[in-house]
Amino acid sequence: GFESVLVNSGEDAIEKQGDQKIGLIFMDVGLPGIDGTSATLLIRERELKEQRKRVPIIGLTGHADRQKVIMAGMDDFLQKPAMINDIKSMIDKWL
Repeated sequence: GFESVLVNSGEDAIEKQGDQKIGLIFMDVGLPGIDGTSATLLIRERELKEQRKRVPIIGLTGHADRQKVIMAGMDDFLQKPAMINDIKSMIDKWL
């Protein structure tokens, strides 16, 4: 029952977040170009500047570095490889 938007880089994530009504972002920390932590910081800056509602961002990482993703402005994280039940739990938790 959800519509998904896929992007290939941090730059694309920033652009899509500004163009569409996004309810939840799963952000790969290791995106090419602008990485996921930098993209998150830029999204958070935009939200503040434009007085937008904060969109929950869930970091996806192969490293269990919760502190790094939280410090970047992400709300939660999943360790890769993430199982479908873990993804569903995050959707339920944040939406």
